Amino acid sequence: MTWTASIKPTVIAASLTALVLPAPTAHADPDPLSVGAYLHALNATHVPYDNPGRIVDIANTACQQARGGTDFDAVHQNTAGNGYTAGQAGYILGAAVAAFCPDMRPALDRWSSTA
Repeated sequence: MTWTASIKPTVIAASLTALVLPAPTAHADPDPLSVGAYLHALNATHVPYDNPGRIVDIANTACQQARGGTDFDAVHQNTAGNGYTAGQAGYILGAAVAAFCPDMRPALDRWSSTA
């Protein structure tokens, strides 16, 4: 089993959790509702963070990388490189895409469905 296959349920769960939250518009400076939805999704999935601003920056970076054409394997590794486990990075990606870059949802879904 690859690390990608092992986090697939994590990404799907984070995406589904975030689906119940309002869908924000995508823009560079996230609105408070987007930030609240993102942090709520992380709290619900027990992803630890000490600094809300830093974890929002991690999400924005992931969205920028994905929009810039970086594949989600690399985006996932970059996210995990911030001190998160593979599973936690999967939750962060799912919540980030749902809250800050829903236009990247198809690419995330394709990535999470490959094993």
